[in-house]
Amino acid sequence: MEALMLAGWTPILLAGIVAMGLVIALSRKLSRPLFFKITLGIAVLCVSAFFISMIVIGGWEGMGYSFLAGAALLGTIVGMAVGAASDRSGS
Repeated sequence: MEALMLAGWTPILLAGIVAMGLVIALSRKLSRPLFFKITLGIAVLCVSAFFISMIVIGGWEGMGYSFLAGAALLGTIVGMAVGAASDRSGS
């Protein structure tokens, strides 16, 4: 029964997890200044999507898209922190 209660939140959680994984993978491949510029761009894109979904779409659909954008923003921020703090001994 408890697993069914998470069914609606699964895409939102997956958006955050995928964004975090993407940013951590980028941190392994790119130089630090380029990495921070790209993550800043992704964060600005997420914030823009949040406000556009709330203002332009509106209603419950806009709120759902804003939750998705917020989860991606949170995943980007956490991924940036983890990627910046991790040791890049592989390169």
